[in-house]
Amino acid sequence: RSTATAVSFAHDVRAFGSQALSDASRKPSKVFSGPEIAHFESTPAVVNGTLLRAEELVAQSLRNAKVWVPRSPRPVVFTVPASAGQRQRRALLHAAELAGLRVDGLVTEAVAAAVIRSQDFLASTERTRTEVIVDVGAGHTEMCKVRFGREETRGLLRSSRRLIADVSLVGPCVSDETAGTLLMDRRLAEAALRSFESKHGEIPK
Repeated sequence: RSTATAVSFAHDVRAFGSQALSDASRKPSKVFSGPEIAHFESTPAVVNGTLLRAEELVAQSLRNAKVWVPRSPRPVVFTVPASAGQRQRRALLHAAELAGLRVDGLVTEAVAAAVIRSQDFLASTERTRTEVIVDVGAGHTEMCKVRFGREETRGLLRSSRRLIADVSLVGPCVSDETAGTLLMDRRLAEAALRSFESKHGEIPK
């Protein structure tokens, strides 16, 4: 299951996901999603007189996600963009700790996608393959080159040996923090607003 990463403080009870995004147009200062959180990496936001850091907002989203599963997932693995720095990775681990989650590790998003893709590679007759994975997220777009290979796991018995995929990144990934689906939605909304105002006059602010 997937949901928008957004938290709303527009009402007495916090809202998450799509419900939180529905408050963004009416009370934008009370709704935090990906791009907004990125703007205060080192400076907390003030909501109803309370200081909130990005890690706390992410932790609240993680706590909300825990109710979707029958039991608390332990441990968990998070995927992160290849462009994520050490500070961002530590912040995610801190948010997981606040949410009561034990993290087994962090995996690059492109590698995680390649692991799923590797099942198709193993079903083929190719020995190696190189592909480009394009990840278009809400707040950024990233392109990574990955290489697939084959490796045999060796056990004591021949019957215990099996073929697995060897997945690795080739060179650095390329990312663009100004292109994403949420940003595209905003550009479309701005274009629609300009078209409306050109025909009917400017909307009072």
